[in-house]
Amino acid sequence: MTEPQMDQQALLKLRPFFQQYVGRFVKNFFKNLEVVRGQKSASIPNALSYAAGYIFYRHFYPGMQLKRLPDISGEEEKGYHTLLTEREALERTIMEMRRDVESHLNEEMNRQKGELQQFLERGLGDVAALTGQKAPKVTPASPEDLAITAAVARHAKEAARESIADTLLKIKKKNSGLLCFNLYQDVPISYDAAILQIMPQRNMVVLRVHRYQATVIAEDRFTYLKHAMLPGAIKASLVSLQRSKNEATFDRLEYSTVGMDSRGQVRVRPKESDPLLADMTTVTGAKIMGDIQDISMGGMGVLVPEGEYRSGTPLEIAITPRNMQTLLLHGTVMVVKPANKKKKILLGLKFQSGTDADVFISQYIYQRQAEVVRELQNKSVPE
Repeated sequence: MTEPQMDQQALLKLRPFFQQYVGRFVKNFFKNLEVVRGQKSASIPNALSYAAGYIFYRHFYPGMQLKRLPDISGEEEKGYHTLLTEREALERTIMEMRRDVESHLNEEMNRQKGELQQFLERGLGDVAALTGQKAPKVTPASPEDLAITAAVARHAKEAARESIADTLLKIKKKNSGLLCFNLYQDVPISYDAAILQIMPQRNMVVLRVHRYQATVIAEDRFTYLKHAMLPGAIKASLVSLQRSKNEATFDRLEYSTVGMDSRGQVRVRPKESDPLLADMTTVTGAKIMGDIQDISMGGMGVLVPEGEYRSGTPLEIAITPRNMQTLLLHGTVMVVKPANKKKKILLGLKFQSGTDADVFISQYIYQRQAEVVRELQNKSVPE
C-alpha cells in the first residue's frame, strides 16, 4: 500500500462526515468565490453546482475511487476545469472544511467520553451486585428539598437568561453576527444575521436576517442561533417580522439541547411530483413496495402497506432515482410505527455503509437540496 493510500485509510473513520458534507462544500465554495471576486453572483447554473460537487468527490473525499464517480461531460466538464483555476476560493473552502472536521472530531470525542462513562458505571454496578454489595438507598425528597430545588432551578434559569443577553451584547460589540438555522422540507437553511438590538430585561433580540431565512422563519415561527462565543444553540421564538426590511424580533431565548444539533445526517424528502419508490425483498423472497418519505446517507423512512414487520429484519433494497442508475442496497428495519395515512406503516431503515451506492445517494441528496433551495429562492422574491 502506498503512503497516500495509507493516509486515506486512516481517514475512512470520517466517512459519515464526508458523506453529508458535499452541500456545505459547494455552498462555501461559491460564497468564497464571491468574496475573492468582490461581487455578488447571480443564480448559480446547475452545471457549475454539479462541477463543484464533482471537485469535492474527486479531490477531497477520502477513499473515493474514480470508477465510482458519475461521468462528467459538456458544460459540467467545462465548469469543472474552470472552477479548478479558482485557487484562492478553493483554499478558503478547504480551510473551512478543516475547521468543520475538527469540530466534528471534538463532538465525537465528547460523545465517546459520555458513552465510556456510562459503560464504566454499569461495570461498577455489575461488580457491586456480584460481590453482594447493596445499592445505595435513595431518600425521598422532602417538601423543603423540593422547594429549594425549584428555587435553584428558577435562579439558574434567570442566570442563563442573563448569560445569553451578556454574550449577545459582547458579540454585538465585536460587530459580529449570528448564524440562523431552520429546516425547510428537511433541508438545512442557514444564513448570517446582524444583531440590531438586545433587550436583556425582556429576554429579546432584534435581528436583520437573510430574506431566504425570513421566509422559513415566518413559517416556523422560530429559529436557532449559533456563534462561536455561545456555548450552545439558542432557540428564539418569533414575535414579529418586517418582511420589507427582513427585521425579526425574537423572545424566549433559551439554550436548546435539541433541534439543529440533534441530527447526525442531512436528509431530504422526495419531490411530490417525482416520488421515489423502494422495491424491497426479505430473506424469504417476499416483496415489499414502499413510498420513500425521506432519505439520508444512513437510511430512509418508507411508507408501506399494513402487514407484519419486525425490527431487525434485513432487506435487499432497489431504488431508481430519475436520471440515475438503479441503486442496490442492504438495509435493516430499525423502526416500525403507524403512519398518518390509513392502512399504512412507516418503516425506518438503516443502510449498510460503504457500498458503491453511497456516492449516488449523496448525489441525489445534493440535487434534491438544490431543488428545495431554488424553490425557497422563488418563494422569497419580494412582491
